[in-house]
Amino acid sequence: MKACIHCKIEKPLEDYYVHKQMGDGHLNKCKDCSKKYQQGRRADPEFIKDEKVRSKAYWSVPKNRERKNRDHARLMKEYSATEEGRLKAGAQKYLNNAIRDGRFERKYECEDCGTTERKIEGHHHMGYERENWLNVQWLCVNCHKKAHREMKEELV
Repeated sequence: MKACIHCKIEKPLEDYYVHKQMGDGHLNKCKDCSKKYQQGRRADPEFIKDEKVRSKAYWSVPKNRERKNRDHARLMKEYSATEEGRLKAGAQKYLNNAIRDGRFERKYECEDCGTTERKIEGHHHMGYERENWLNVQWLCVNCHKKAHREMKEELV
């Protein structure tokens, strides 16, 4: 049993997130209080503005910017090494530009499980050929990973 520093209620250790750096290996704030805190932060417009400022400051540091550019260059090299990689990069860029320009509408609900809680990503389920670039299925991160695993299994 452990008392939450926020709500002061004693709860079993299963009600606390694991945190290796804490003395007993668990966070001092219970899961319920942690979730409420995060939801409050995300709803606060001042927090969002501060987050953008912090992000801009982080990437303006030369060391961080160099790392980002190096990672981006590595990814582009991997993409351009194969025809599929070039098609995949082209499909992603075309889709993102179409959303930005208002030619295509992004969805915020998973078409597989219906969740809106997780990040929703566009899945090119028909492949990366040019005619399929806007033929996407909107999936949450978990369903997207599952779809790619199933595609890999079909190839084997």
